[in-house]
Order: sequence, then structure tokens, then C-alpha cells
Amino acid sequence: MSKNNSPQLLKDTYSSFDGDQFGYTKWGSAKNPKTVIIGIHGINGAAADYDNFAEHLQKHSPDTTLYALETRGQGNDLNTRRRGDIYRAEEWYKDLYTFTRLIRKQHPDARLIWCGESLGSMIVTHAYAQRPANEKFCDAIVILAPVVKIDDQVPGWKITAAKFIAAIFPRFRVSLNMLSGDDAVKVTQVGDSHEAQASTNSYYIPKFTLRLLATIGKHIEGMNSKAETFTHPVLVINGGNDYFTKPEFVEEFMQHIPATTPQKHVHFPEAYHLLMYDEERDAIFKSITDWLDHPSSRGQN
Repeated sequence: MSKNNSPQLLKDTYSSFDGDQFGYTKWGSAKNPKTVIIGIHGINGAAADYDNFAEHLQKHSPDTTLYALETRGQGNDLNTRRRGDIYRAEEWYKDLYTFTRLIRKQHPDARLIWCGESLGSMIVTHAYAQRPANEKFCDAIVILAPVVKIDDQVPGWKITAAKFIAAIFPRFRVSLNMLSGDDAVKVTQVGDSHEAQASTNSYYIPKFTLRLLATIGKHIEGMNSKAETFTHPVLVINGGNDYFTKPEFVEEFMQHIPATTPQKHVHFPEAYHLLMYDEERDAIFKSITDWLDHPSSRGQN
């Protein structure tokens, strides 16, 4: 595929900072939307993960437009050789910055929201913390199912071994189950294991490079410190049955957000990790739109 080295927004794809093209999906028909949401999906996910949220917005917030990106290195990356790998984490951030700039040009008067789910929440958090100074990107942040601490989900010896091997063989590939050792990690009330559920998708990646997994690990370890950089309004939503993050870890994460930053934490005790597919998703989506309609999401009392 030929590259266009100038960032450009096309109908279903965009050219990023390095000329590589990535897909995106847009929902919403408002000519001049009041709010624009840019969504980033999780590992082994895709832009289509935002379908249910988009349907809710179209019914209850028709003046909102949603864009969801296909993430570099994931299953819908147009560069098939890169699927399951990432060279540098900064590439994720630059993709988000580039797309945001393109969307700002399309909707200069709209309020722009960054929304990240799981891995997407890490990308949003770290991208926010490292964003170029004196340039406006988002007006508020929505973080869904953040993974903020590595606990007993992955044995410590496996993490140490993975880091060691990644330093020598960064492109060595393993399955996520090889690290967790658990084939029955439920991510929704009625779903199969995380691996079994993901494997039914066309964009499923059976194995990831240790370089990508090590990058994700560093993101998890840095979530609390990056939360300290938040100055724009932020909404955090998590589930009580989220295998990947205990509720008390999310509470700790919230404590790292400056007290001067408008913030809200919504906890759904019966929800699991994949909030956009959860049985409580309608209530979850309503909590987002209610917050976006509230003055506090604009930094007002």
C-alpha cells in the first residue's frame, strides 16, 4: 500500500503521522455535532466494539458523533505483518494526536472527548500525559475498565521471564493465556473465556510479541503516575467483577487524579471487564451521556 506522508482524513481510513493508513468507523449524522467522541478499543478488539455505544448515542444523544479507531498493531491493522506487535508506544499516541487534529478540522466548534476502553484507556491516559505542550486535543476524558495494577492475574515469575526474553527476542510471540495460565477469564456475565470469546472475531490475534506485551505492562505500571497529570474533566467507569483490575485498585487510581480536576467515578458492582458488551451496558452508556450533559464535564460547578 502506498503511503501518503501528509496526514489526511479519508472516508474510512486516515493517513497517520508516518504515512501509514488505518481504518476508522464513524457513527452519527449530525451536520454540526455539539460533541465528538474519539474511541480507542482494547487488546484483541476493534472499532466495532463501539457499536453498542454508538446505537445508544444515536437514540439518546443524536447531536453526538462517535469515531472509533483501528489501533496500530491490532487485528484490523492494514499492515498485516504488524498485527500483534508494536515498535514503540509513542506510535499509539501519535496516531491519536494525528487523528484528533484531523477531526478538530472537521468539527472545529464541537466539544471533543477522548474515550478509551481497557488497553485503549491506557493509551488515552499516557497520550494525555505526554501530549505536546500548548496544543489543545481533548476537552474531557472517559476511561472504561482501566487496568491500573498487575496483581495476581499474572504470576511474578512469568512477568520477570517475559521481560528477560523480550529484551533478547522482542518479536517472540506468545498467547495471552500463556501468561495468565487461566482459560476461563470471564469478561461478561454470559460470555465464554476471554480467549474463547475473542477467537470468534475476524480480527482475532492468537499470539502477541513479547515487545507488545511488555509495552502494555509498562503502561499498567505507569497508570497511577500518569493520572496525576489530568487537568481536564475525567469520568472513570469500572465493574466489580473485572478480572483484570480489582475495585480497590481503581479507587487508588482515582486518588492520584488531582483534587482540582473535575472527576467522577462510577462503579457497577455486577459488571465485568468488557463494559460495552456487558449486561449492564445500557446503564453504563447512560452514565456516560448523563455525565457529558452535566456541567462538571465542562469543568463547571
